[in-house]
Amino acid sequence: MSGVDEIEGIAKSVARGLKGFEKRRGPGRGNRATNRFMNVVKSRVGRRLGTKCTIEAPVGGGTDYRFDFYLPDEDTAVEMAFSIRKSPSEFEKDIFKALLATEDATPVKRLVFLSKSGTKKKRGEPGPRAIIQFVKSRFGLSVEVREITGG
Repeated sequence: MSGVDEIEGIAKSVARGLKGFEKRRGPGRGNRATNRFMNVVKSRVGRRLGTKCTIEAPVGGGTDYRFDFYLPDEDTAVEMAFSIRKSPSEFEKDIFKALLATEDATPVKRLVFLSKSGTKKKRGEPGPRAIIQFVKSRFGLSVEVREITGG
């Protein structure tokens, strides 16, 4: 099983245990709920994957950006991206972070978004689809969206 599959499985398990995981809470309450979710997922990923995964991995390039998870043996970054369904800027920023990292000697050949339901459909629209195709053909960066749902 790949590290991405492990992270996805952990995220799904945590999400299933949270009543109202899919509920939109807005600023403040939503941020706190996301932070609680992320703290549990990061803790479990750290215990399960150990040194195979860097949590809050620096992107480099003189930025303060970080990947939620980076799997060096797979050249893969994983982002929990709950706002990309409605905010193209977060989607684009995370793609750009992967390109910056590669330029700074942290190879990212694959970027996986773990998002709430509905995101795959939204990212399959013409604009995001064109971005995904462009970074694949120009930079060799594969972008994938996987959905997690909860209780």
